[in-house]
Amino acid sequence: MLSDQQFIKEFEQLSLNPAHFNHLGHLRITWLYLNQHPIEQATEKVVSGIRQYATSLGAPDKFHMTMTRALVTITANRCQPIANHSWNE
Repeated sequence: MLSDQQFIKEFEQLSLNPAHFNHLGHLRITWLYLNQHPIEQATEKVVSGIRQYATSLGAPDKFHMTMTRALVTITANRCQPIANHSWNE
């Protein structure tokens, strides 16, 4: 499994293997960004990142703004940031 930093790096560079970006991958990037940024900034990073990633895979129609924003909001409300813990922990 990729480390959190490697996951973020590959996601942001649009080089993340699609096998790592299923529903759990969406939750992972959301959780990681929420642990590193205020909710507003994390939301924008998730939205723009998933949009760019989907487009890079030739599937821009897979991106849904409302669903992505809802994912971030629900995750932020349900998962408290845990300092110094990785996704696996």
